[in-house]
Amino acid sequence: MAAGQGDEKRVDFGVGVVLPAAGCGERMKLPVPKQFCEVFGRPLICYTIECFHRHAWIRQIVVATSKEHVDLLRDIVDKAGFSRVMVVEGGATRHRSIHAALKTLQQVCADIDVVMIHDAVRPFVSGDMLKKMVWTARSHGAAGVCRPLVSTVIARDEQHVMTESLDRRRFVASEMPQAFQTSVISAAYDQCTIEDFEHGTECLLLAMKYVGVRATVLDGNPDLWKVTYKKDLLAAEGVIKERLMRIKVIGADRQEDVAGAIRTALQGHQLQLADGPVGNHTLPQPSSFGDLTSPTAPAVNTFILLHADLTRVDSAEKLSAVQREHLPVAPRPQLIDFTFLHIFLMTDEADITEKQAALLKVVMQLASEGRTKNQQIFGILAVMDQAPDRLGKMAASVLLRGHADFSGQIFLVL
Repeated sequence: MAAGQGDEKRVDFGVGVVLPAAGCGERMKLPVPKQFCEVFGRPLICYTIECFHRHAWIRQIVVATSKEHVDLLRDIVDKAGFSRVMVVEGGATRHRSIHAALKTLQQVCADIDVVMIHDAVRPFVSGDMLKKMVWTARSHGAAGVCRPLVSTVIARDEQHVMTESLDRRRFVASEMPQAFQTSVISAAYDQCTIEDFEHGTECLLLAMKYVGVRATVLDGNPDLWKVTYKKDLLAAEGVIKERLMRIKVIGADRQEDVAGAIRTALQGHQLQLADGPVGNHTLPQPSSFGDLTSPTAPAVNTFILLHADLTRVDSAEKLSAVQREHLPVAPRPQLIDFTFLHIFLMTDEADITEKQAALLKVVMQLASEGRTKNQQIFGILAVMDQAPDRLGKMAASVLLRGHADFSGQIFLVL
């Protein structure tokens, strides 16, 4: 079987995962390590763990963290319901943490054929990529993944004088995850020197250096980036929000021009639009939301409701009743809030500021009540059949940039 061609085949051998998560996040300059920074109410590391835990063929995941964060991470794992995750104390360096987790994995699972190693702060890896990695490692001993170099790499001496420039055509950036036959990576770590443990970072090099296994390196996709700086955390939040958002436009049959403009704007941002009726549907279990690279989760969590008859929604009670028609029977996993974007359409601009003030009170009251129900409420007031394109862009902007802290706001489009 060719390298990387096992993604369509069922994984029928033992696979374990090691996640080093002992970093202190110095470059982030935040009070907590980046793996514990919350994104939509969940620590970033939860999204990474889910990428693996959702696959039943992965038998055990071991996460190594710093001594002071062991209890915190165990609590996070318990609350998230990760049944196949163990938390152990890591070391002062990356290789020491990986080695500690690897030893634990071998102790609790004797039948692990392939070990995957991944970074706790890389929350975007697809199931197809994982399968390619484990099949390649099983066939060739070790598997890595790479991306093209973005910048030219140079070397400099102690006086900061440039001494060398690498040819980008010959080099690539090593990314994660990586996968190894258990015997290969175990033997490699058993032979590591103090220098390796203190200053090394590349697991593939250890396999080549001590076991003679030269990894097969697959081409990775752009999703394999690592959250390193504050800007990366914001980018991760945006990606997670977009990929978890499943949008339904309600009332489109009565306002086709407005609905068409909204759909065009949403599709321009590659947001997922649900088709067909939604009603009181039953949502899938939380494990169904683990693969953030997949746009196929069927549940609707974001509703755009078009209101042309404002007398039907001129109180919080009436508007709340409309929302209840579309909420699911089962509670939604805490990955992202339910979002309701109410678009109120007037026939003309007469008394529009008075109507905005009245609707603002309604939306604010509903938003206040919704904070305890995992709901965000926004509104847009616009004139019917006037500038539908601008209305569509505003709707997309509110959904993409609307934060829970701003729930209850109503925007005016003229």
